[in-house]
Amino acid sequence: MKYLKKYWQYYLNVEQLEIVKESLQLALQQRDETQKRISVGKIAESEIAAADAEVALCQEDLIDAESRVVSSAISLLRNINQDTENFWRKRPNVISMPKLREIDQYDFNLEDCLADALVMRPELRQAELLQRKNELEVVSTKNGMLPRLDFFISLGKTGYSKSFEGSEPSFRHKEPFDSSVGLTYELNRHRRGEKAKYDKAKLNLRLQKESIKNLEQLVKEDVIKAYIEIKRTKEQLAATTATAQKQEEKLRVENVKFDVGKTTAFQVAQAQRDLTAAKIAQVKAIIDYTVSKSELLRSTGLLLKFRGIEVK
Repeated sequence: MKYLKKYWQYYLNVEQLEIVKESLQLALQQRDETQKRISVGKIAESEIAAADAEVALCQEDLIDAESRVVSSAISLLRNINQDTENFWRKRPNVISMPKLREIDQYDFNLEDCLADALVMRPELRQAELLQRKNELEVVSTKNGMLPRLDFFISLGKTGYSKSFEGSEPSFRHKEPFDSSVGLTYELNRHRRGEKAKYDKAKLNLRLQKESIKNLEQLVKEDVIKAYIEIKRTKEQLAATTATAQKQEEKLRVENVKFDVGKTTAFQVAQAQRDLTAAKIAQVKAIIDYTVSKSELLRSTGLLLKFRGIEVK
């Protein structure tokens, strides 16, 4: 996502630069038209001041826009790490454009997004896998609490050599056998150690389950925030598009009024500046919508699937 945002920021700055260049060209044309009208006596000479001021402001905006493009290009190339020595000497080419039709066709539903996230988010799946592996050794701790029983029996005869007076070197069938029987019972007193291990295992298991629940809540929060953001950017995109259309019509009307002497060069310049700001806001809304869509897909774990990439 970091590289994606870097790219779209660079794209936004490039688009803003083009808009500012277009605005500067219109300002220059307006100044030339104003000068011609002054020369034939249609308007007062004081009108040139507003036209000159608008050209100067556009030139300032152009300098700032070019600087932003260069800065964002350097930041993008450094993150891509294409050339560690001379990355700052290059200028990336903009290829990918926002596809609003593709975005609008995808229907985002909050409940579906939350359900997908609980299944597809990799950190949740990894946590559940570790829990299923039972690395807390709960079973071994339970087994340690059971007593260990060993039962033995030995049976036989014992004889000695004739070197011992009165001993019988040979065994007779009717003589009794030597025998021993015993029971060994081993159990830790009060089983405190085993109980402590068992209690610790139960506590760790409970903490693990609680941590997974907490992680699920964090994932849901991530999805909900991304869902709210995509709704906001979609509405913002519609609003800025309508504003740009109205500002374009406003500029057209001001130019017509200027041609018939019903308005001033300052008002035309102001309408041009409002249109430039509206176009920049519209492009920014498009980029914000594109990024928010990718962020929502990332939060649900469906970004690769949406892009046609399946991990087996």
